[in-house]
Amino acid sequence: MAKIYIWAQKAALRGDPFPSMRPISPSANAPDPQAWFRLLGITLLCTLVAMGVQAVIGRVFPAWTDTAAMARFTAGWFTVLLFGAPGVLCGLLSKETAAEVGFRRPPGKALAGIVVAALALQPVLQGLSRLWGGLLSAVLSEEAFARLLEVQSAREASIARIVGEGGWGGLPAVVLVLAVLPALCEELFFRGTIQRMACRGRRRAAGAILGVSLLFAAVHPDAMNIPGIFLCSVLLGYSYLWSGILWIPAGFHLTSNLANLLPVYLPGIVPAVFPGWSIAASLVLTAVVLRVVAKSCRPKEKRHPAQ
Repeated sequence: MAKIYIWAQKAALRGDPFPSMRPISPSANAPDPQAWFRLLGITLLCTLVAMGVQAVIGRVFPAWTDTAAMARFTAGWFTVLLFGAPGVLCGLLSKETAAEVGFRRPPGKALAGIVVAALALQPVLQGLSRLWGGLLSAVLSEEAFARLLEVQSAREASIARIVGEGGWGGLPAVVLVLAVLPALCEELFFRGTIQRMACRGRRRAAGAILGVSLLFAAVHPDAMNIPGIFLCSVLLGYSYLWSGILWIPAGFHLTSNLANLLPVYLPGIVPAVFPGWSIAASLVLTAVVLRVVAKSCRPKEKRHPAQ
């Protein structure tokens, strides 16, 4: 026990935000296998509840089926039940406090930096989307690529139903459903729950973060932006690992979601195609800002008054 305590002190001094995730013994602090089954069961149960609620509302209020209000309610309800509720319930059952999960006050410099990083990354994400789309069109057959475009069009149509006519009056509801709720609920589920469980008992968190990122990309039916979604998830995972504060990846997620809504309400504010030089500048700026965020989240060593 003394060795573990000494190791934890050294980890805290070198800025390790999650000393409990890097125990001396690889088997120490490993998650209970029952916790994974509990998470799976709770997620499936919440999914069934969400589907049942939608079916009941569709039968009781059929006139709402094709309205923007119904689309917003359904999207918000599914986000809360599929991601938020399992994260909250698993935390309660494991008797973890909100602070242990990461709901602690973030440093202002780190929070501002993560917002800048999310905005700075947009040219890279657009470039990845264009590159990935060209690769898919070259590799897939015309029929397969056409079916993929149909899936993409269906997703865009569902978002259009949520947005409605795009008037400013519906902006608060759209921001809540498409930006705020996904950022909070998905980060609690993927980073605050799954990543935390996967990192326990591991000396290195890279495998856990990559696995969570693959799952994160899989649940987002956006075929043309899969590489960008995966990249964002990796950055979200490492920002949570560096900081130990869930508000940091949630801030990145929220900013990225808001950036995607900008062209809807402010057409022309985002270039249809970013110039090539902006992608290189985007990478450099994002890397620099993320380094600043990581440094600002490290616990500072307190010096003795005599020093």
